[in-house]
Parts: sequence; C-alpha cells; structure tokens
Amino acid sequence: MVDRDWGNQTAITEFIILGFRDLPDLQILPFLMFQVIYMATVAGNTLIVVLIVADLHFHTPMYFFLGNLSCLETCYTSAIQPRLLSSLLTGDRTISASGCIIQMYFFGSLLIFCGPNETDHFYCDCIPLMELSCSDTHLVILLAFIIASIFTLTPFLLTLTSYMCIITTILRIPSTTGRQKAFSICSSHLIVVTIFYGSIMIVYLLLKHDTLRDLNKVLSLCYTVLTPLVNPLIYSLRNREVKEALCNAVSKYLVFTKCAETPRE
Repeated sequence: MVDRDWGNQTAITEFIILGFRDLPDLQILPFLMFQVIYMATVAGNTLIVVLIVADLHFHTPMYFFLGNLSCLETCYTSAIQPRLLSSLLTGDRTISASGCIIQMYFFGSLLIFCGPNETDHFYCDCIPLMELSCSDTHLVILLAFIIASIFTLTPFLLTLTSYMCIITTILRIPSTTGRQKAFSICSSHLIVVTIFYGSIMIVYLLLKHDTLRDLNKVLSLCYTVLTPLVNPLIYSLRNREVKEALCNAVSKYLVFTKCAETPRE
C-alpha cells in the first residue's frame, strides 16, 4: 500500500510511462507503425481543413462541422502520439510532471504525488495517474466515473438515436441502389462511432481490474489512434464533392508547377 503519510516524502517531479513494456526488443516496429499512422492522420485531417477553408462551396454548416472535427482530431492525436513516438524511438520513458499534467489536461491539479512514479500506460491517462497519488482519490475517481458516464453514454445514445432515425428514412427510399448506397455510408459512420464510444466506455467505466490492464491499453489505441486516422476517410474523403474539390486542387497545383518550370523567353 502507498504510504498516505506524505508529509516527509520527496515530491515527484517526473513520471515513467511504461508503455508497451512486454515488447522491449521490437520498439522500432511499433515506432514505424505509429509514425505512419500519425503522419496519415495529420495529413488527412489537415487536407480536409484546407479544402473546406479554401473552397467557398464548402462554407456550409455541415462542412463547418467536418472541418471542426478534423481540426479537433489533429490536435487530439498530436497531444499523445508525438510523445509516444519519442518514447519508442529513444527508449526514454520519463515525462515531467508538468508535461504529464498538460497532456491529461487539468486532472493533475487535484493530486499529490510522492510514491511510485511508474504509470502502466502509453500516455498520461487520468485513472492510471490517479492510482499513483498519495492523496485520497476515491472521490476524484468517483467524479471521473460520473463525468465519463454523462459525457460518453449521453452523446452515444443520442448519436444512436439519430442514426436510427436516419436508417428509418433510408428504408423509405424507393430505389434499391439508393438504399444500398445510403446504408453503406451510414453503416461506416456508425461503426466508427461505436468503436470510439465503445472503447471509451469499456476503458473508463468497466475495465478496472489489474489483469485487464493490457486490454485497457489496446482499447485506448482505438480512440487515440484509430478513429483520428479513419475519420477523414469515412466522413470526408468518400464524399463526392470533397473528392472533386481535391482533384481540382491537385490539377491547379500541377498546372501552376508546370507554368513555374516553363522557362521564360
């Protein structure tokens, strides 16, 4: 048990992120994999934002939402993956206490740390970090559970309800081809939403046992790495108008490059 009498203890100034410690000799492989995923995620989401800002046809509420989503996904994944990549590449698993608190937002402002400084995760998550605190964290953990329940279950149920309404509308489409196309789009959206909210709910509401810690880390990858990668593909790049705008932008760029390379007489 962690000694709760922390008055005479030395304050912790850094933490050690254990990450994927079961594969110490294969760090280069996950580094390359996460590097490719991160680059693809940032490139895809940034491309969507640039297209929506540059093309006046996309200045509508729907595309504003998609651009905002892509911007948030870029910031979201950039808060976690660069530190993960650095750890995999250099082997340095330490992170300053302030950096850890910044990464996990403001949860750390309520904790006192004086005991073990190894967190069994691949980024600074609130629950594993609170387990290291010398303070009584029962109330904070209960509050985190309540907040996670409200801000995951509620939007997930509302999203499912909206998709049920969409599916009901799709069933009324007279054309079989139209129904199949609409179901294809709707189902892909619903799968991503389910993976995102499902993994979050399992991690924060269900998985509390030590023996499931590795599964916790794997599921955390779903909402920190997987969904930011596939969101541009699912929500935007499959859209006909976005693809046409992308093709036009590439064509203009090629024409501009060709004109710039043509020698002046």
